[in-house]
Amino acid sequence: MSGVFLSAPSVRTLACVAADVIITAGALWLAIAIRFSELVPTYDGGLLNGAFLVVTLLLALYYSELYGSRAPKSVTTLALRIIKAFAAGGVFLALLYYAIPELAIGRSILLLHPPFAFGGLLVWRISFYWAIQRDTFVENVLILGTGSAAVSLAREVLQHRNEGYRVVGFLGKDPEEVGKSLFNPAVVGTHDDLLPLTERFNVHTIVVALEEQRGELPLSDLLTCKLRGTRVAQASEFYEAVTGQLPVRNLRPSSLIFSPSFRRPRFFNNTRRALELAAALVGIVLATPLVLLGMLLVVLEDGFPVLFRQSA
Repeated sequence: MSGVFLSAPSVRTLACVAADVIITAGALWLAIAIRFSELVPTYDGGLLNGAFLVVTLLLALYYSELYGSRAPKSVTTLALRIIKAFAAGGVFLALLYYAIPELAIGRSILLLHPPFAFGGLLVWRISFYWAIQRDTFVENVLILGTGSAAVSLAREVLQHRNEGYRVVGFLGKDPEEVGKSLFNPAVVGTHDDLLPLTERFNVHTIVVALEEQRGELPLSDLLTCKLRGTRVAQASEFYEAVTGQLPVRNLRPSSLIFSPSFRRPRFFNNTRRALELAAALVGIVLATPLVLLGMLLVVLEDGFPVLFRQSA
């Protein structure tokens, strides 16, 4: 029972990961096939070495924010994120191959792989972000509340259609509010109608946007929806996921205390630190000849000392 409340990756995230694995692995297979001119190439150690390459690229894509809930604003932003991931992954692989030469893949294969993988990932992501805006893949959102926070959230969802969400209605406390048009759409029911309306509209996410939750929150019905697989989110959490911003006016202290945004998994911190260290080491190695050349020019021009020190 304790595992019921553990957060799990969304279906979209899992689909992206699966497709990225297929594309990066397929690009590697294509590069090997072209290199050896064989439809079914045989490459010693190719499975293990290829697995390291694919996993490294997936981690780089993750750190480039390509598995988040927000879609890139433009194709240019998407392409730049993929290029950034490939650059970071390439640096890490270069150090890995230097430390463990047995894991290295041939240079010609490494030169052929990036263009194929980049093209495949770019086309797939563009198609994916286009598809999630279609009705078949859009996630239905039911907003619990009829106040200013609920209306503001609905406006933001409408302005960010490319995120793949659609507000199906609001739930109010007063039965007289039913049918009232706060914003497109209208109030579709009261708090007591939460369970039947969740099934009727095939709701994927319930957003709690009540002005005052004390004594008004239908805890039992929300728990039932959560156990059935429906996501339940606070307004500030969902607003941040859609817009990438915090709703300062409607932000509660409890939202900051329990927000997962301030927590980073230990694996995330450790691997990111390793990638940053690897990038720094490569930068130092590349910059060392320029630094030495600069020191030599200073010596030839003004003599020693090379470092300037201001006298009192």
